[in-house]
Order: sequence, then structure tokens, then C-alpha cells
Amino acid sequence: MKKTGLRGFFYKILCGFLLGLSIVAPGISGSVIAVMMGIYDELISIVANPFRNLKKNILYLIPMGIGAVVSAVLFVVGFKYLFENYLTPTFFLFIALIVGMFPSLYKKTKVGDFEPKYGIAFGIAIVLSLGLALMNQLFDEDTLLNQLFSLDFAASSFDTPSWYFLCLCGLVAGMVSIIPGMSVSIVLMVLGVYTYLMTAAAELDVAIIGMVGISFVVGMVLFSKVVKYLFDHYSVAGYYAVFGFMIGSIFGILPPLPVSGGEWLLSVGMLAVGGGLSALLSYAGKKLNVQD
Repeated sequence: MKKTGLRGFFYKILCGFLLGLSIVAPGISGSVIAVMMGIYDELISIVANPFRNLKKNILYLIPMGIGAVVSAVLFVVGFKYLFENYLTPTFFLFIALIVGMFPSLYKKTKVGDFEPKYGIAFGIAIVLSLGLALMNQLFDEDTLLNQLFSLDFAASSFDTPSWYFLCLCGLVAGMVSIIPGMSVSIVLMVLGVYTYLMTAAAELDVAIIGMVGISFVVGMVLFSKVVKYLFDHYSVAGYYAVFGFMIGSIFGILPPLPVSGGEWLLSVGMLAVGGGLSALLSYAGKKLNVQD
């Protein structure tokens, strides 16, 4: 699939915008968005071989970079405000966005007859993602997990994690980012650095953002060939696994129930907004996606 012309340029800006959103929004998988928008295979090929057709790759990625930067500037500050003031309704917005991706992914699994290996892939993904969700519930960001790394590896205080622990977190997040269905932000929560990195981004801490960003890219490149091989040879099973990861990710971000009538109304409204946005994204993907 090749995006060309002005429509293709703006389509890739939109894709970059959504990919940037997926990094800061808990439970939303950037790879799933890439699959839904029809750019996943191209991105994996570029990441797996970044220096092959270097000029072409750079031109392909520039509009996505523009979209990702705009997204980061808007949503890092915006989500920080929403989390601080409307925590439960905000998570319901994310849940609706995730569920809204199901129809697009369902089409990817309707290739031939169902085989037992598809069910196995789905089941393994469910177990893994539920395990991650359980860790997220058990290991609060500033408690047990961070203490486990306090012995000369990561700082014992959540406010000052060591630079090498942050690099490790960036490396892991980069590896996770290219697995469809896996949420970078949920993994960062489990590692205990999500709030720290959100604050650093909101305050434009270039040193922290650059250090974690470089580690993130290294993780993507190191793991991309493995993921590319799996989807090249076992694509349908891979998409069944994506479904499993997505369902599990919902459990990972289930918020406490609303406590007042106003919060209930706002939560229901956020569910409607999330569903509408998902439908709009699916429509945009069909209308703007340019193929040769």
C-alpha cells in the first residue's frame, strides 16, 4: 500500500497524530491504530530496515512526525488535566476507543476457516494481557515495583528514577509498541514511570524526553524483525492475538465506577464520544487511504 499525492500526505499526518495519541493514552495500542489505518506493514518494514531506501523512508515518515508532534503537544497537557479532574470519565473514553477498533480488526481475521492455532494465539494473548493488567493493579506506580529496582538500579524514590532505569523503560516500551494490541502507556504504568514521563513531557524536559525517545527507537528496531517475521508467516493467528491483547488491555484500564449522577452522565458521554471517534477514524481510513 502506497500513499501518494496531497491526500496521502495529509492522511499520514492524521496517522502520525493518532500514533502520538496512542503513546500517552492508556490502553490504546499504536500498532492497532496502524493496522486499522492500513500502514502497519509499511511501518514494520521501515523499522526493520531503516537504512534501506533511506530517502524514501524519511519522506514517508516526515508527515507522520509532524502529526505525532502536534498530537503530543495537545494531548500531554490535555490528558494531564483530564486525569487530574475527570479520571473515571477519561478512562471510559479510552475504553470506547479500544472497543471501537474491534470491527476493523475483525475483518483481518476472516481469512479462510478457523483453525485451532488461532484459538491458541487468542488465548495466550488474553492470559498475557490479563497478567499485565493484574500487575498494573498490584504494583502501584510509586510502590512495590519501583522498590524492587531500588538496589543500585533505579532510584528508590519515584520522583527521581535513575537514567539507566529510564533507558530500560524506553527500550521495553519500544519493543512493546510494535506488537499490535499492546499498550505502551500501560507498560510504562507497570514499570512505574508513566506519571514521571508525562510530567517531563508537559514540562518539555528535553534531556528526559530525548533519552527515553532514543531508547524507544532502539527497542523498536531490535524487535521489529521478529514481529515482521511472525506477521509475514502467521498473519491471521497474529490478528487473533491482537484481539486477545486488546480485550485484556480493557481490563487493565478499568476505572472505579462513577460516584455521582454528574460523573455517570459524563462517563456515558465519554463512551459515546469514544465510539463516535472510532467510527470516524474507520471512515477516514476508507476515504483518505490512497493506494496504488
